[in-house]
Amino acid sequence: MAASEATGRYRSAMSKTKDPSGLLISVIRTLSTSDDVEDREHEKARLEEAYEKCDRNLDELIVQHYTELMTAICTYQSITERITTSRNKIKQ
Repeated sequence: MAASEATGRYRSAMSKTKDPSGLLISVIRTLSTSDDVEDREHEKARLEEAYEKCDRNLDELIVQHYTELMTAICTYQSITERITTSRNKIKQ
């Protein structure tokens, strides 16, 4: 398989799964190929808008799932404490 074919398949897979690194690759590509300040400012504005939208969505999800989140955090803390206690007992 040729390198370009592998790269094409990787890009195709990234766009289908909406891999977060795909956005970063897109930004790097745009900034490295553009000498125009206006294009860079447009890309910056687009990114800022996307991050603000993501932040709002995350806030909404936290509010919607607060109880589940707190249960998961408390369970994680409990398990971590039990593991630490068990490790200390083993060391002794």
